[in-house]
Amino acid sequence: MGGKVVLAVSPDPGIRELLQMVLESALGVRAALAADADEALRLVHRTRPDLVLLDVRPPELGSLEVARRLKSDPATRSIKVVALIFWEEGRQEALEAGSDALLDKPFDNVDRFIDRVQKYLNNAA
Repeated sequence: MGGKVVLAVSPDPGIRELLQMVLESALGVRAALAADADEALRLVHRTRPDLVLLDVRPPELGSLEVARRLKSDPATRSIKVVALIFWEEGRQEALEAGSDALLDKPFDNVDRFIDRVQKYLNNAA
């Protein structure tokens, strides 16, 4: 497994499992998994991820708190945050919270998803 770490945050265990499988098998990175913002913030300080993938779901937008906190802390603001969005109105909220990029759900094209995540990892500070 490579030296890079990606933290995947989703309240849905199926999404976490899918992201872990794709991250580890297709990208060769270590996946850290969190079900909510509190767990994600604890893991950020423990794992120091290169990238955070946030599954953003209405009306529960708690995952955006992860982006807000990471970007407001000088120790973590360089961590790239990518919001996984499936509704149009959430795009602006995710960007305002500090997300560096957006990826649309569902992932109809897994190869494109892998390519985009790889690009974000390569550009991670």
